[in-house]
Parts: sequence; C-alpha cells; structure tokens
Amino acid sequence: MARQPLVPVRAGVFREHPALAITLGYLFVSAIGLLFSWALFRRFGVNFFLFADVGDFLMSAFREPMTFALAGSAVAVGWVAARLNRIEERWLGEPEDRGRLARGYAWLRDRLGARFWPMIFAAGYCFLFIDDHADREADRIRAGESDRVTVLTGAGERLERVQMGATSRFLMFYDPAGRRVEILPQEAVARMLLAAPEPGSDDDGR
Repeated sequence: MARQPLVPVRAGVFREHPALAITLGYLFVSAIGLLFSWALFRRFGVNFFLFADVGDFLMSAFREPMTFALAGSAVAVGWVAARLNRIEERWLGEPEDRGRLARGYAWLRDRLGARFWPMIFAAGYCFLFIDDHADREADRIRAGESDRVTVLTGAGERLERVQMGATSRFLMFYDPAGRRVEILPQEAVARMLLAAPEPGSDDDGR
C-alpha cells in the first residue's frame, strides 16, 4: 500500500486540535520575525540575540509586518509542494504495479526523504525571502532611507540617527555619518522625535 504523505496527516491533527494549530502558527510567525532581526543586524556585525529577552521572542511577530505575509506564502508553498508530492505518489501507483523504472525512482524518492520535501521547500523559501529582505532593508538603512529620528539622551545629547529596531531594554540606531550602529539602553533616552512627512509627499499616502 502506498505510503501516506506526512503533511496531510499533520493537517488532520490541526483540524482536530485548532488551538494547537494557532499556537504553532504563532510560534512559526515569531520565529520568522526573529530570523529576520538576526539576519538584518548580522549585516552590521551585531548579534541581535545578545540584546533580546524572552518577551522579545514572543513579540517579534509584530515588529515586522512582512512576517505575516511571509508565513502565509510559506504555507502556500508547502501546500503546493505537498499536492505535487501526492500527485507523484498516485502516478507511481502501488508497489506491485510499478515497472522497473518506477520502482527505481520510488526507491530514490524514499532515500531522499520525499515525504519531507514540502516542509523543506517551505523552509528554504523562508530563508531565501528573509535573506533577500534583510539585504534590501540593510541597504535602505545605510542609505538613510529608513526612519530618521532625533534622539535626545538623558545626558543632554542630540543625535540625528536612523532607527533600526528595538528590544524591551535597548534601542538600536544607525549613524550614517560615522557608519556605525549605536545601541542605547532605553533609560538613557529621554525623547525621540520622528519627522512627519511633508504634505503631498509619497510617505503620507497620497
């Protein structure tokens, strides 16, 4: 009898236990957010995890809106790969009905872990998307095209910086003039001023 693919079995479990599906889905989106933060700051020589707390891991899904779109598209990629895998299994037919070529191909599929291909394709898609998006965002930050802020520190300094991100305890900025990353404890920052877009500019939605 033909072996059942792994993904449909798991989908059946999720239908029976929707709370489990929601929990795992949230963890999946949070993991994507964490990987993006790590990939972005790695391009500036900063280990994001050294400045993150447990709460940042749980909230990482909401720090970057693209994580939800990426998670949804990754699920779609996995679903398509699972469907193609199932079609291929039907094409191969039952083991006793296979010809020599089909038996050899089925043997190779089993050795290569074909049942796990949908998850591998989805994971590979996520890593490629994150890597590309991190490159683009890093280029925008270096060019000063990301959010520019005026930082007023508790010591009375006034800093013109590009905002990179934040954790529950630290604020991260990029200094275009010095071409360096600055990480400040939140208690060291008195105020942050974000410039409003000019009327009629592309940033105000017109």
